[in-house]
Amino acid sequence: MMIKNEQELIAVLESIEGLWGRLSEVGSIEKLRKLSEKVRMFEASRPEMCEQLSSRFGHLLTQEQQKKLFPKLMSWSGCNVLAIQWFERYKIPSCGNLTPVELCQTGQVEALLSYIEFIEIGGFE
Repeated sequence: MMIKNEQELIAVLESIEGLWGRLSEVGSIEKLRKLSEKVRMFEASRPEMCEQLSSRFGHLLTQEQQKKLFPKLMSWSGCNVLAIQWFERYKIPSCGNLTPVELCQTGQVEALLSYIEFIEIGGFE
C-alpha cells in the first residue's frame, strides 16, 4: 500500500493501533493466524489491489468470478507481480498441467475456481 499523504498515514496508524488491541486479546497462534488471514483478505479485497489483475485477465472472467478469485490471489501472493506470475506460469497438476490463464482461455474457469476453493480448505497440502 502506498501512503500518499499525512491523512492516509494517520488512518493507517489508527488501523494498526486497533489491530494491536485485538492481537493482545488473541490468546493462541491459531487465532492469530485466522485474524491475520482476515486482515489480508480485507486488504486484498480492496478494488485498487485487484486492479492490475482485472485489467490483465478480466476479459477471461465474469465480474463475479473476478470477485471470487482476485482477492484470494492477492491475499496469498501479497502483491500484483507475484499474483500475475502465478496466474500466467503456474501449471496446475490436477488440471492437466494447464496454467490458470490457459484454463480461463479454454473455458475451464470453474475448474480453476474449484481448485482454488480446494486449496483454501487445505487440499493438496
